[in-house]
Amino acid sequence: KVSMRVRPDGWPASYPELEVCPGQEVPYGWAKQAQARGASVTLLGEGAGTAPVVVCIKDVQATKYHPIAALGVVLSVTRSGKKVLLRLEDRRAMSFAAGARAQSHSMRLTLELNL
Repeated sequence: KVSMRVRPDGWPASYPELEVCPGQEVPYGWAKQAQARGASVTLLGEGAGTAPVVVCIKDVQATKYHPIAALGVVLSVTRSGKKVLLRLEDRRAMSFAAGARAQSHSMRLTLELNL
C-alpha cells in the first residue's frame, strides 16, 4: 500500500501537502495562469524501513510515466482537456503497449489538476 502527497510549485512552505488516499480524487489548480505548472510528489510505502520517494514533475501538462520500482507502482501524468491527472497505479497490474493507455486492476490514486 502506497500513499501520495503532492506539493504544487509555488505553494508557500506553510501550506500542507495535498494527501491523496487510495480510491480518492482530489482536484486543485493554480491561482495564476502564468504560474509554473510543476509539482513535487512524495510517495510513502507501508512498512518499517521504507524510505519516502520524491518525484519532481517540472511540467504537469506533459504526458509522462514514472515507474517507481522500489514501491512497485507507476506514477502517470496524463492530460484530459483542461485537466491533468496524476495517477498512482500498481505496477504489477499494469500492461504497457507502445502508445497504449496504462490499464490497472487494483490500487489507484488520482489527483486532478485544473489548468
